[in-house]
Amino acid sequence: MTRKNPARKNKTSSLPGSIPGGEEVWRVEIRVKPGQSRSFLKMDDFGWVLGVREPAREGLANRGVLKALSRVLEIPVSMISILRGEGSRVKLIGIRELEASEGLLRFERATKSVESE
Repeated sequence: MTRKNPARKNKTSSLPGSIPGGEEVWRVEIRVKPGQSRSFLKMDDFGWVLGVREPAREGLANRGVLKALSRVLEIPVSMISILRGEGSRVKLIGIRELEASEGLLRFERATKSVESE
């Protein structure tokens, strides 16, 4: 049984901040579902959920997260980093050189394209 934590609701809004070195980044929290039959991005009651095909072992799912986000956001993988949660399903992602408003628009567009399939 999955326990739902209402305190986590809406924690996925963009957070201003910077990474070491002083670069401004857009921070977004996502929940990852590894080992899916296909990659997807959706919004549920608790935030963004990213499904990846790669299994959760030996860093494969983390690489899958970076590739999937690169595809969704239409940016190079080098602009995306996992700031927190490499060993967890809940990850804080940092994205350089992309405004939060533009990133959220791209997330929403990707969500709508998955729904229409």
